[in-house]
Amino acid sequence: MDDKRITLWHICVYAALVYYWEKRGSQNPFCINRREIMKLSHIHSLPTYHKYINEMVEFGFVIYLPSYNPFVGSLIWLDTDKI
Repeated sequence: MDDKRITLWHICVYAALVYYWEKRGSQNPFCINRREIMKLSHIHSLPTYHKYINEMVEFGFVIYLPSYNPFVGSLIWLDTDKI
């Protein structure tokens, strides 16, 4: 990948999202659990998690629809051309 904006942490979060996407039947959109994505990607800080999710939205890798309800997960769409 030639995109110099992408760091190891973007890749870790994206890999966790791809894992969830496949686990959910490879369908867009799919529901995620923030805590599980953070655990899978080894991110321990909520601001850091949001930084990388928001940057991936900005870079066009995902569409993110956050849920502010602790019982309902956020929705993610992956750009499957980039997998």
